[in-house]
Amino acid sequence: MHLLVLDLDGTLWDHEDVSRLVPPYEFHGDRLTDAHGEELHLFPGVHEFLEWTSWRFLLTIASWNVGERVRPILEGFGL
Repeated sequence: MHLLVLDLDGTLWDHEDVSRLVPPYEFHGDRLTDAHGEELHLFPGVHEFLEWTSWRFLLTIASWNVGERVRPILEGFGL
């Protein structure tokens, strides 16, 4: 088994600094809106890519984002 390390900002979604987003978050499919109306969009095919890679690799994240801010976003998108 191989290890695949992914970044978050600019890799899974179009936002440059997800740690700036303010909860509560509203999820609408592949789009998130934070408390101030700022949006984040998953890139097309992210769910399918992660599904495909999860059968072939151990997946992990390498990101400088604040874990307490990122975890609910990942969970909200079902990632």
